[in-house]
Amino acid sequence: MLAVSVLNIVVNPILGVHATALIYLLTVVLLALFVTRGATLLAASLSAVVWDYFFLPPVFAFRVSHFEDALLLLMYFIVAIVLGQLTTRIRAQQDAEKKAHLIAESERLGKSLLDSVSHEIRTPIAAIKGAAENLMEFQDTPLTGPQKAMISEINEAIERLNRLVGNVLDVTRLDSEHFSPKISSCDIRDLVQVVVKETRKELAEHPFTVDVEPTVPLVARMDFVLTQQAVMILLSNAAFHTEPKTAILLKVLREKDQLIFEVSDCGLGISEECLPRVFEKFYRAPNAKAGGTGLGLSLAKGFVEAQGGEIEARNGPSGGAVFTIRLPLAAS
Repeated sequence: MLAVSVLNIVVNPILGVHATALIYLLTVVLLALFVTRGATLLAASLSAVVWDYFFLPPVFAFRVSHFEDALLLLMYFIVAIVLGQLTTRIRAQQDAEKKAHLIAESERLGKSLLDSVSHEIRTPIAAIKGAAENLMEFQDTPLTGPQKAMISEINEAIERLNRLVGNVLDVTRLDSEHFSPKISSCDIRDLVQVVVKETRKELAEHPFTVDVEPTVPLVARMDFVLTQQAVMILLSNAAFHTEPKTAILLKVLREKDQLIFEVSDCGLGISEECLPRVFEKFYRAPNAKAGGTGLGLSLAKGFVEAQGGEIEARNGPSGGAVFTIRLPLAAS
């Protein structure tokens, strides 16, 4: 402003007082391209005050002798502020598109890399699994107890690694903007049977009960695979975090226009400080058993919410954790 004021003093006798106002106005607009909004407003205010005091008759006084000059001063001040604001806003918007583009590109590259690495890992996993199975089947002499135990540990490690890779791929798929569930008419009791069959091994050491209430419809519209995986995750999670011989219950019921899958256990429950975070990615409670990845419940949440449903966790009245999936039945 000081530099422009010196320039205006020089050109004022040649261009006139109104031309100096336009020079100040241009300065404010140009400043808005490089400085913050507050600095732009300050420049607009200073330019109006300086122009009135040094250039607008009577000079060296904050007084305007003509109505036209007063109106011009007011209009100048308003135009300077508006232009400065608009220019600053445009610049801020450009910076925000730019940042969003960089973030989106970074996420895209990260997901592509994760997806590629996950697929590449599955090739050696399959080779290790095949070799372990061959050790069990193609032996001229019977295997000893320790040998069988080692092969069993290899198979368990392979299954755990395979689940981890599958979870990573599912997370990548859920985070993708192109992910969409395949909604169709599904047999609910058939879904429950598949879930029970697929989790038989995890639930082998637990008394397990399934309760499908008579009010549950035969068919509901949902993504069969996503719902199956979500319920399986809850059952596997209950089996993993509770002591053997403790009961686990899967209850299926209908409440008005909602289909509900409820998994409850008889464990120690979830601490109050952990409850709000159990569905976060990679979150594991401080006292959680070793071996988990913290992805299971976040995946279950994603599978359910992708279908317009809800999932919640709470502690049961008599102890233990209760996880509830609610899916809409309006379109059944």
